[in-house]
Amino acid sequence: MASISRTKIVTLIEIILASQLPSDAFLFNPEIAPATFKFLLPLRVSHQSDEFYFDVDYGSNNWGHDCFVVTSFPGSGPLENEGYASGWDEVVGWFENWIESVKAELTQPDPYSLLRGGSLLANQVPMDLEGELFDSTDSQGLHEFINSIRQFVISEENPTGTETNSIDERLAYLERAASRLTKQDWAHLAYGEIFTISMGLGLDTDQRERLQSLTLNFIRRLFRRLLT
Repeated sequence: MASISRTKIVTLIEIILASQLPSDAFLFNPEIAPATFKFLLPLRVSHQSDEFYFDVDYGSNNWGHDCFVVTSFPGSGPLENEGYASGWDEVVGWFENWIESVKAELTQPDPYSLLRGGSLLANQVPMDLEGELFDSTDSQGLHEFINSIRQFVISEENPTGTETNSIDERLAYLERAASRLTKQDWAHLAYGEIFTISMGLGLDTDQRERLQSLTLNFIRRLFRRLLT
């Protein structure tokens, strides 16, 4: 049965510390004892909150060569990653990628939280004003609102060219939709599109709340003249 030295495990700990994730959330199996200099494989590093894991064992690859066998979740997609590493440096590279995946998962916005925010916006749409259309004053305000959303996203996230194009397409669609939808229908479409943009960019809690606030304030202005 293969074993690894304490020094090699320390390298993994240093990567966790450098990630700035709470180190006490990571668990090692077998447990790292101060007086132990070597640890038998398999080794599992897991995160206590979401069943994320990184397993290292020693075995053979498809060609019968001895190597480290690495299995981890989350991977690059919805399934776990599995592969072979000829040396420990390669295992460390896999571990760094795994930590980045865990970090991304833990910092993504909670989709249910965003949905609850969408419900708050929906509650601002008066149900007794069905059929009201945009007029020229509303359209001018809509254009300013669309620009404010774009400026906010670009200044906060500095999106890539591809992300910027996608955001521009969604915002242009949202502005065009006002010419064929009632205010009520448009308002529901708007918070759905803002939800999609928030999810796609992985905005943090503060950014989501500010983006929702911009949308909520515009929806309130949209119906204010009709309610007074």
